[in-house]
Amino acid sequence: MNTEHSNPTGTQLGAASKSIRVLVAEDNTVNQTFIAHVLTQLGISFRLVADGVQAVQAVNQEKFDLVLMDFQMPNMGGLEACRRIIAQPGHADLPIVGLTAETIGDIQSMCLAAGMREYISKPFKRSDIEALFARLKFNVSPIPMQNFDHDKELLKTTIDMIAAEIPQLADETEKQLLAMNLSEAKRALHTLKGHCKLVGELAFADFIQQLENQLAQNQLPAADSIEHLKTNLRVLQQRLRLLSQ
Repeated sequence: MNTEHSNPTGTQLGAASKSIRVLVAEDNTVNQTFIAHVLTQLGISFRLVADGVQAVQAVNQEKFDLVLMDFQMPNMGGLEACRRIIAQPGHADLPIVGLTAETIGDIQSMCLAAGMREYISKPFKRSDIEALFARLKFNVSPIPMQNFDHDKELLKTTIDMIAAEIPQLADETEKQLLAMNLSEAKRALHTLKGHCKLVGELAFADFIQQLENQLAQNQLPAADSIEHLKTNLRVLQQRLRLLSQ
């Protein structure tokens, strides 16, 4: 078999989206349900708490990239919770965004004084949350819910299965490449590509397609391409595991 290492000029190293973890502090169950629905569709993992005390505790229990904080909650309101969070070591730069139905007073000044980045007025829409993530420079990869018949349980079951299969398929790809079994390596990559498309990781799927194309031409992908594959498969697995929580 005539094989050569290949990493063609102009090859795009499409990457898997990194996990975004959001803390949602909101006591209204209707609003909780809506936010959870939107974040799930956007492929963002989250944790729900019902008051400011729980929010302050939560940020010390795990790492979050963003906090969505309701103003009016029992035990401790959102503004006070925000002040306490950003006063703690390591949390000064944590983005906290207010959620409020308030219409009286200078809401913007109240938010800034408490340390919030900004606020979203209730009632809000999915597009408001998407715009917020864009302003905060978060790279969001929405889940194509139509692939799961808009069934959250089916989504959870599927991403659990994919997360479990990723390391097996990564090992199989590497094993077959080392053995020069290019057709079997291509088969494993083809399965990985399908998994990526299913959960909306289209840029990474395109990269895997490029590796498939190289193997189809009896060309071995370059070492840095294989390392990129392995690194981003770990990123994808972590994101899927968080989403299934």
